[in-house]
Parts: sequence; C-alpha cells; structure tokens
Amino acid sequence: MFGKYRVVLLVFWGILLLVSLLALALGLQRASRPIEVSLPPLLQPEAGEDGGPAAGGDEGAAQEASWTLALSVFTAVISAAGFIGTTFFALRSDRRQAALHDLQVANLRAEIERQELEIERLWREQAAPPDNPA
Repeated sequence: MFGKYRVVLLVFWGILLLVSLLALALGLQRASRPIEVSLPPLLQPEAGEDGGPAAGGDEGAAQEASWTLALSVFTAVISAAGFIGTTFFALRSDRRQAALHDLQVANLRAEIERQELEIERLWREQAAPPDNPA
C-alpha cells in the first residue's frame, strides 16, 4: 500500500512542512513587534492603579500569540518528522527494489547462458555423424 501512495505522502508532508514553517515565521515576526491597538474612545480600557491600561488588555493578545507560536512549532516538528520518515522509507524501498532488480537480471543472464550452452550442445549432437554398428 505504501508504494502506491509514496509520492502523495511526500508531497503532503512537504507542503505541510512549508506551510507550518511559513506560519511559524509569520508568528515570530508578529510576536517581535509590539501590539498596538487603537480603540475608539468609548471602548478604551479603564486606567489601572498605575495609570496604565487595566489588567487584561494585552494579555489576551499575547496569550493568543503564544498559543499560535506553540501550535506552529508543534505542526512544524510533526510535519518535518513525517516528511523525513516518509523519505527514509521511500529511499529504503527504492534500494530494496533496485537490489531485487539486480538479482533478477543476474538470474536471467545465467538462464540465457545455460540455454546458449544447451543449444550449442544440441548443434554438436546434430552435426556429429551417427554411429553405425554394422
């Protein structure tokens, strides 16, 4: 079963790896810049005790960004493992098939050589004069 879908699996894991790495790169880029949210005056958070925004304003966005990064890293690791595993087993299968093919070619060459010797023996028997006991 694996042999029929080997290319499909390789393409699937490769695309998933590229997408997850892209999502990881975008998540890292987004996490590295400060979050700036401009809200209308009516939706502005109330000032906290220190004069800054009330607690919980940016924590939700930061937590969401951390979950996004964690999910991107997890997906990248899993897809990389799948791609590497699929590639390993595909190469292993190809090597096994190549060795089997070489063995079949050697057997066919030996069979051809045996048949050529048999044909040569038959020609010699046919060309030899028959023994006359008289």
